[in-house]
Amino acid sequence: MMNMFQQAKPYFIVLTICAFLISCTNTTDNKLNKAPLKNTITLSAVDDFKKIGGKDTSPYAPAYIDKNTNSLAINAVHYKNVFSNAQTIFNGVSGIYQIELTALTELDGESQYQISVNTQAYPLKTNPRTSIDYAPHTHKWENVRINSGDKLGVSFSSTTNGLIPEGDITAFSRGRWTEVKLTCVKDCS
Repeated sequence: MMNMFQQAKPYFIVLTICAFLISCTNTTDNKLNKAPLKNTITLSAVDDFKKIGGKDTSPYAPAYIDKNTNSLAINAVHYKNVFSNAQTIFNGVSGIYQIELTALTELDGESQYQISVNTQAYPLKTNPRTSIDYAPHTHKWENVRINSGDKLGVSFSSTTNGLIPEGDITAFSRGRWTEVKLTCVKDCS
């Protein structure tokens, strides 16, 4: 006849393994919770930014939503070699950020992009020449100070590279872009 310990041994082993797995999970969670987390915010061009251009008092061309690419763009049929602008109020934590803008490359021109925080404009970035229409391309700005409540702006241009004939002229890019990703890298409070 088996003693009680021998009868309980299989259950004891299963319980020991379960306890071990739970303790490993908890340890991992605790380590992750204590590690500094990067504060990353992704803002959609279409959903999170207000189009600024097109008003009589605005120096910017109007933007529209390109439903095929889910991006903001400039109607280059009517507005050539100009910038448009979209803005949002930053509601994240104040800090120093890396900003990544996802633009779409275009066969007919290498659009330019510029971010601004309140009145501070950061360097222009230019899309590369491409053989693939609407391929995502990331532009980065490093060490940008943004405070909660600041106005974050994106300016984007229509331009031509002279390579795609369109009637008597050449086709223009539309400055398409889809999102801005902000990652707090320093002084995140």
